[in-house]
Amino acid sequence: MCQLVCYGDSCPDSTVNIKEPLKNNLEYLGDNIPNPFRNTTIIPYNVPDGKRGNIIIYSITGVLIKRYEVSFGKGRLEINLEGWQAGVYTYSMEIEGKVVQTKKMAVE
Repeated sequence: MCQLVCYGDSCPDSTVNIKEPLKNNLEYLGDNIPNPFRNTTIIPYNVPDGKRGNIIIYSITGVLIKRYEVSFGKGRLEINLEGWQAGVYTYSMEIEGKVVQTKKMAVE
């Protein structure tokens, strides 16, 4: 049996078999919720204590769309993409200028 591991409050209780606490010294970029979405989505994240971070959204062709500065600690970035073209986008977490994780999201 496969079990889904969820960090912090990033996953709905109905889909989680195991919850693990998120350690403050680890970077984490969660799957956006919901995905796909129409207007708004939430991206859970964790930036290690004392570090500076950004979440950056790109078109599927790599064009920079938007950059959000995020403070250290656990958080949830809510973004509104109303009016954006339907399609697949990528989003990355950058810590201290270095990209540490990248994921995909779909806009309906």
